[in-house]
Amino acid sequence: MYLDESGDTGTLSLVDKRMQPTFCISGIIIPESRLMQISHEWVDIKKQFYPKLCSHGRRWDWHTIEIKGNEIRSAIRSSSRKRRHAFGFIDKTIDLLKSHNCAIVSRVCIKTPGIIFKGNSVYTSSVQALCENFQEYLLLNNAKGVVVADSRSQKPNVAVAHSIFTMRVGNSGDSYPNMADIPLFGHSDNHAGLQIADIIASSLITPICINHCVPRDQKNKHSNPKYGLLAERYCTDLETLHFQYGPTVHKRGGLVISNPVSKIGTASLFDKYCKTNHTTAPIQPATLRASSHR
Repeated sequence: MYLDESGDTGTLSLVDKRMQPTFCISGIIIPESRLMQISHEWVDIKKQFYPKLCSHGRRWDWHTIEIKGNEIRSAIRSSSRKRRHAFGFIDKTIDLLKSHNCAIVSRVCIKTPGIIFKGNSVYTSSVQALCENFQEYLLLNNAKGVVVADSRSQKPNVAVAHSIFTMRVGNSGDSYPNMADIPLFGHSDNHAGLQIADIIASSLITPICINHCVPRDQKNKHSNPKYGLLAERYCTDLETLHFQYGPTVHKRGGLVISNPVSKIGTASLFDKYCKTNHTTAPIQPATLRASSHR
């Protein structure tokens, strides 16, 4: 599973409209047997939509070229031509995940203005929750897997990894027995999975949640009504790709939105925009041997 976040861990100011109103972290679960093929196809997608960026060097040098989610988000807010181009790129990204039986798990926090947002604690608890989802995915598929998170800095990396370690060696037993190791941290230049996780978190889930879940009087420079187009176009795909488990009435995993003020969350989002009946079964990859790693 590859983890990346969108937004910041700072408190949302009552007066400074530059602060981001949400914090999101998403995990992309890729079957091990599909990983290299996804890397090949991801390079092809970047070459197709951003040929100028991929006009120099060897083909595999293009693997290190990043198309950042915030750039895609900017294009969505821009002209219709740039928006169509961004939609095409996102379409291909979604098709890539579907065709290789990948899955997504996500956590989103909607900040409350003026209330201290304990960002590092939220990041750590979110990683723990996504690792719990990943463990259930691995257990369901009789697989072993590894978590690779986008590297931040040494101190928060160590804190997060150690928090998972303590949950594996405590008196109550290993909370993540199907994970081969505690989370590892990589640079997104080197991992297609991290690059794709950034696209999902930053260009899809974050703007969709800002548009739907942030109260009107809290919207700021990070809000835009055109983000509603993303919800209309992709919410059904996101609901299908998000891995859920447990009883139908009380499913766990998937997309979890914490919104203490307006209480507008996942159910409201999918009820409004999705074309499904909300009984989608959890995704189970065709290859059950292992999940993504390395």
